[in-house]
Amino acid sequence: MKQDSVFCIAFSRLQADQMVQRLKSEAFSIRDISVLSGTGPMMAALGDLVGGLQNQGVPWAKARLYADRMKDGRLLVSVVAESDDAVTLAKEVLSKAGGSDFCATYESSQPDSSMTTLQEEHPSASRLSFA
Repeated sequence: MKQDSVFCIAFSRLQADQMVQRLKSEAFSIRDISVLSGTGPMMAALGDLVGGLQNQGVPWAKARLYADRMKDGRLLVSVVAESDDAVTLAKEVLSKAGGSDFCATYESSQPDSSMTTLQEEHPSASRLSFA
């Protein structure tokens, strides 16, 4: 199954909660929606976050931007989308809710391999799973 991801920065917990509610109202599964904050123990792991994002195809500059935003008290909102239309819808919902610094990752199979690749969308792309 194709799994693309969209994520953005929320400026507050209230805004992130509103994003989650709006995504749920558009039939995104709660299992596919995540919110990550940079408070408490997470602050110590922000370096690991940058590395984890890079391992999933996020350009270093974008991964560093997310870590910096989280240090400033922002939250990272992520949603898995199973189609290009779902990616577009997720971006629209998050944008209307006031999100910033959007990224999307598009996963596709290579013609001669069972491996998958992440294709970057300008200005940047990323794939992140929050468990």
